[in-house]
Amino acid sequence: MSPRWDYSTVGADRSNVYELEKTTSAKLPPFDRALRTRNYCIFGIGVCWAATTTCVALGIWAFTAAQNLPTGTDPLPGTGSHSGQPSVSIGVVGQALVKLAVNICIMLVTDCLGCIHTASVRWALWREGRLDFNSNPRMLTGTKTGWSTHYFTNIAMAFFLMLLFAASSQLFLQPRTANNNYNGFVVNGVAFLALAVGIAGQALIATVALRGSSRLIPTWSSNPLNTALTCIHEGLDHHPGRSLVPVDRRRDPSTPQQPARKQANALRAVPHLRWSIAALWLIFAITFIWAIIIIIISRYGHIHSETINIQFFGSFAGSASQNSPVVPFYHAWGGDTVSDGKIVAGSISALFITLALQIPFTLSLHAAELVMHVYVDEQIWRKASTLSGLTYMQTPIGNIVGFFGTWQTLFLFILNPVTHWLFGVAVFETKGTMYMSWEGLLYLAIPLALLAVVVTCVAVQKPRGPQPAAYGHLQTLVDLVDCWVGPGEKMHWGDKGFDSLASARIAGTSNRRLEPITWNAVYLAECRVSHPRNVDRMGSPLPHGLPGTCIGSDDQQISLSMFKMIDRTFRIMRVSGLYKTDSNNPTQSKRANRSLEGCLPITGEDHIDLEQLERDDNEPFEWPASSIPNAENLTHALNLCAAVIGVDPSCGTATCYQSGCFIVKIPRQHSTSAASICRAEAIRTAWAAAHAIGPKVYATDCKSGAFAMECLKGNTLSTEMASQSLPQILDLLRKIHMASAQHWMCIYNPITVVEEYLESAKGMTAMPLEDIQLVETVLDDVRREIGQIHSHPDLLVPCHNDFHSHNIIVEHDGNHRHMAIDFENADLGDPMWDLAYFTVNLELEREPLALASAYSTTMEERRRLSAHCLMAIAHCATWSAIQGAPWVKAP
Repeated sequence: MSPRWDYSTVGADRSNVYELEKTTSAKLPPFDRALRTRNYCIFGIGVCWAATTTCVALGIWAFTAAQNLPTGTDPLPGTGSHSGQPSVSIGVVGQALVKLAVNICIMLVTDCLGCIHTASVRWALWREGRLDFNSNPRMLTGTKTGWSTHYFTNIAMAFFLMLLFAASSQLFLQPRTANNNYNGFVVNGVAFLALAVGIAGQALIATVALRGSSRLIPTWSSNPLNTALTCIHEGLDHHPGRSLVPVDRRRDPSTPQQPARKQANALRAVPHLRWSIAALWLIFAITFIWAIIIIIISRYGHIHSETINIQFFGSFAGSASQNSPVVPFYHAWGGDTVSDGKIVAGSISALFITLALQIPFTLSLHAAELVMHVYVDEQIWRKASTLSGLTYMQTPIGNIVGFFGTWQTLFLFILNPVTHWLFGVAVFETKGTMYMSWEGLLYLAIPLALLAVVVTCVAVQKPRGPQPAAYGHLQTLVDLVDCWVGPGEKMHWGDKGFDSLASARIAGTSNRRLEPITWNAVYLAECRVSHPRNVDRMGSPLPHGLPGTCIGSDDQQISLSMFKMIDRTFRIMRVSGLYKTDSNNPTQSKRANRSLEGCLPITGEDHIDLEQLERDDNEPFEWPASSIPNAENLTHALNLCAAVIGVDPSCGTATCYQSGCFIVKIPRQHSTSAASICRAEAIRTAWAAAHAIGPKVYATDCKSGAFAMECLKGNTLSTEMASQSLPQILDLLRKIHMASAQHWMCIYNPITVVEEYLESAKGMTAMPLEDIQLVETVLDDVRREIGQIHSHPDLLVPCHNDFHSHNIIVEHDGNHRHMAIDFENADLGDPMWDLAYFTVNLELEREPLALASAYSTTMEERRRLSAHCLMAIAHCATWSAIQGAPWVKAP
């Protein structure tokens, strides 16, 4: 497997140094498609269709068997016919258990169908750009495309679900005896047929959703981390600098911040959960008030009430009587046999009345499920900060165990069928008459109250700890995870150490256990890890901390002792009076050189006698307030050191100084733009060093943009030397183009650059009119040839964009390694531009195919190379005109 860079702190003080280590993971790990879950859903669809057939058969049997069984007002022992419907004699407890078992089976069926519908809705929302959270109210969220997830289809799905639960409460009716006692139950054929319609309707929608699932549903997993990873593969971008930004502050800018001890609750993070909580409390209040009204009507009202024995529940308030007053609220047509149709009509009317009453209960339970799913999504993410970590690739059984890993979700699972069962006890139909039992309604209000309390507590609970809350918000998860672990690995979240470039700490994820978050510490707001979208082309991300330093390498090491050595250098410079160095004072210059001797080289003596130095200087020694090296102070020290030892500044955009094994680059102008340019070059140079194609970067000054980098031991190439080293140079160029792209890389378009140079040349009157017209002609011709490629980012790769012989150094080692420098313009671009620019600077522009063959280009790339050669000539001509150098060639 190809390596991926991960970062971990090492050494005695884990806050100072990063270790750049290779881990065995893919560039961007694959997401879990959870095809086993899909296969289980397919099996569940088959069970649903079998259940539909069974219900149809039972419904037909209920109509036909009643005509062949004995008839009477009292059901016979075993089976018989009661008022034209088959009846079964069974004990009171047995009746309750049968009805509860039926509700549990129905719940399992709806959960299987709901899994398919949920996955379909989730990825239909993604295709429309409306997927924000991993968990969504599937029946209340429709899409404009896709038949199985359309608004009208979701309404039909909700109707079939309510019909299913309404039919489940009417499957077994309570027969009436002469003394109004209940013995056994009556099989309702109409309810069984309605149950078949409810299951078949949902199964049909789920079957249609399964037909295009291989193309429309990338993963069947409900794990929020796996969904976030899938979205990255599908094009969701990672936003850097949000390693401690929770979902409730997702619209805030990225700023350095301290960790919070508590996170926002779900109500604040997911505002639409407020409607779910309100619906739960409203349905409880309605049920309780409903029961009170029935009590008043049955005892003090003028509506006729009856007394029916409900032995399973006993009596209210401990009364010795076993008779519970009920209120009839609907009378269907009377009738004694099925053939006259009156019993059937009454059953159908009772079914639809029950369906209407079921609507608020079904929707409120669906709302409770949404809150619990959001809660589970957050609990899964918060496992990353535990010792065991989390994994986003699980089996279907693992997903089920994960969902029921908390008592709150298990409570909802148990309460769901119980609530529908109690509704069937509170509102029931017998012999064409529907009754409402105030005692049953009070029993129904108890689980509804418990459910409202539990769900409310879950929604208002504030997670403890510094780990930012996400609640399944996909963009937040993508921003929080800066290191995706491979299959089978555990993901851990925590403190990843100190970033010396920004003088702040880093929080993020890793495949190994991390240190706890440091309270009151400032955490970095600009993380330099990218999530590449083109994983086939882009590789390892840029490391945190000290980008470009190869810690633990064989030749030179940047370790904790090295930081202490540089810190000592800074202190020595304070003692030696280097801040007050006068170049005309030979004594101070001598003291400064003596003080720095042996300190800056990476290898050598690690011990400095500061007390002896203090006695020699006869000056009081003052230690810095902090023992942790500061990037700004370190750069300042290196700058002063370079100023003393000194080399002549270069003529580029910044002033360069050499100090031993360091090159210090300082912006020529003290301005925000100059600092930004220099800072961008430091980041790009560090990126190059991470891929062994450029010098290492040791420190940067975030304010001024100055940075210290490695002084490569070698010489730049002349044109003659470059012509003799073409294989090595082209190999270096391939390494640049094969390096990993980063999120901070822009698109470098040479056409735009030449246009800007041309405008500047016109303003300076630095080019003759005929040369300007010639460049404009080249721009018009080339724009048609290569202008389109820059509008397709997937075709672009990292490029140097200033690749010529003077930006190539051959090191004086046994391997004569070729390294590039001056990565100021390194961004995404057409690789043929680098090759063309190098070709023109070697004066081989009239024979571009010579280098093209050695680089192994395609016919399309050669066509672009020819166009880029013309653009490179225009680039050099306009730049030279601005600089006042006569460099103009006829293309």
